[in-house]
Amino acid sequence: MDNKFTAFIERNRRQIILTILALLVLAVYWQTTGHEFINFDDNIYVYENPAVAGGLTRENVIWAFTQFHSANWHPLTWMSHQLDVSMFGLRAGSHHATNVFLHLVNSILAFFVFAKLTGSEWKSAILAALFAVHPAHVESVAWVAERKDVLSTMFWLLSMWAYIAFAQRRMASKGSALFYIGSILLFALGLMAKPMLVTLPFVFLLLDFWSLERLKKLGDLPRLILEKLPFFVLAGISSYITILAQRSGGAVMSLERLPLYERSANAAVAYVQYLIMLVYPVDLSVWYPYAKNISPVEIAGALIVLLGITAFCVWQMNRRKYLLMGWLWFVGTLVPVIGIVQVGVQSHADRYTYVPYFGLFIMIVWGVSELFSDRVKIPSMIAAAAIAIFAVLSFNQTALWKNNETLYRHSIAVTDGNYLLMQNLCFDLTLKERLDEAEIQCRNAIDANPEYAESYNSLGIIQIKRRQYPDAEQNFRKAITARPDFGMYRVNLAIALTNLGKPAEAEESMKAAAATVSYRENQEIWISAIKGLATAYAAENNLSKAEENLNRALNISPRDLEIRKSLAAVLLAQNKLETAEREIKTVLSLDPNLAEAHNLYGVILMNQQRSKEAISEFEKALQIEPNSITAQENLKALKDGTKK
Repeated sequence: MDNKFTAFIERNRRQIILTILALLVLAVYWQTTGHEFINFDDNIYVYENPAVAGGLTRENVIWAFTQFHSANWHPLTWMSHQLDVSMFGLRAGSHHATNVFLHLVNSILAFFVFAKLTGSEWKSAILAALFAVHPAHVESVAWVAERKDVLSTMFWLLSMWAYIAFAQRRMASKGSALFYIGSILLFALGLMAKPMLVTLPFVFLLLDFWSLERLKKLGDLPRLILEKLPFFVLAGISSYITILAQRSGGAVMSLERLPLYERSANAAVAYVQYLIMLVYPVDLSVWYPYAKNISPVEIAGALIVLLGITAFCVWQMNRRKYLLMGWLWFVGTLVPVIGIVQVGVQSHADRYTYVPYFGLFIMIVWGVSELFSDRVKIPSMIAAAAIAIFAVLSFNQTALWKNNETLYRHSIAVTDGNYLLMQNLCFDLTLKERLDEAEIQCRNAIDANPEYAESYNSLGIIQIKRRQYPDAEQNFRKAITARPDFGMYRVNLAIALTNLGKPAEAEESMKAAAATVSYRENQEIWISAIKGLATAYAAENNLSKAEENLNRALNISPRDLEIRKSLAAVLLAQNKLETAEREIKTVLSLDPNLAEAHNLYGVILMNQQRSKEAISEFEKALQIEPNSITAQENLKALKDGTKK
């Protein structure tokens, strides 16, 4: 019976492996199809980004290739989000499902790629399963904005598969050019999904070392490097474009703000934190605050660990090449995001492990297998236990990504001084009108980091909602002082100033904002601020300025009927009757069922001495809204032979 069962397993091992991988991924991640977007980059990447929310159109594809947005250039990632919108609209669960599908594809590809590389299907299956369910990878899958991780890794693995096929065929003196060209093209596509693929040419050299056995002596190195020249050229071009994109978005931190010593110290400690996270993946957070004052003891300890592992791997290089290969894979693929070139203000991030952990998985899987080579059941039992534990931890971690509040409250609880997530939670609670709770989070964020501008801005928004306009003005000015280059703070200041009866100051703030922020971004806030200006000027009887601002608002949103109605009313008040008539007729052509618009049109006609037409418009208004007092009074006044 045992022999038959073993024979069945061996005969169907690939189908069994693929089925298990699929079940693991779906068991952990299918729950995300019921999750929401979060207000941490999902808004910038998808639901508040007009170039994505408009779907996959010619105009939006051109935008994806020609614009630096959110300090990135990754056109294929933008196009994947656009395609999701075209297929599913803005239903968050469907966008999550795409991430889950791509992660499943990557897990399956990992099995095939490493099986092709090493010839060991069971070890490759364990490696792929660890990749599929490791809790540190939850962030890359459960976060819609991290589509770039799962998409780029798919191209990484495909390019790697093509390179392995090329190398193996070349060593066997078979035709290999097609696989070589394919690997280059797939690498280029991967770079257009996320530039972290720049380290892949170095990984190819590690594959030559183990287990392709093409790099046997130093004399082989120049030839192998030359062979990868097209990859290095593409990596260089991508790196240059990435630096331009990140500088354009202000994401690269200067050496003045963060000295090289502090960056290097954080990098050393971060490497060790990633090692700990590999075996003890608990208390994970979507964002980890940057620790500037790392103790010398902590730095020394991190360096001892890193140098010790490196020395051990070098010592074992001849007998166990997989150790050095896996270690250099881990260390090398983290270089772009380890913080020497600091992008953002996080100390490290779970998502950065998505590809680098392959190196550590190689070390562990092949190492445990060798260690217990005479007792084959023990590695299987260890693997099964690890996969089961990681799957449970990942399921629980994925559940935390259900919405903003569950994610942020957990992350705040497991980290110290997490001002960014306190402010994000504050903003989420503000949108839910839970203002007292929101204010607590905002003030906690300010206490944790008094230099963080967004917390003052969010507190100002709360105070606007409470009509505490002087306090709101003060906090918006603090936000501007902390970050003078961010124009939306000036737009919010303009709203506060407008409500304080200072339209001239508000307009100056709007002009300053327009110099740094496109009207296309945060369109609703722009329009709200400009409409507020127009109302304030109209209240001062400064009708020309009111007209000017309403026209500005129409330029941003030509189909906004409320703006066009307000403009018609302001034009009427200035006795610009022909222009007013043109505007109100446009409104009615777009929506003929607006009683207020028919009434206003009637008043315009009445002022032009076109009484019969005016009566008709007032009657239309009353047909739509029989209880309209204004239309009733205007109709009565006109029929009585007077103007009202």
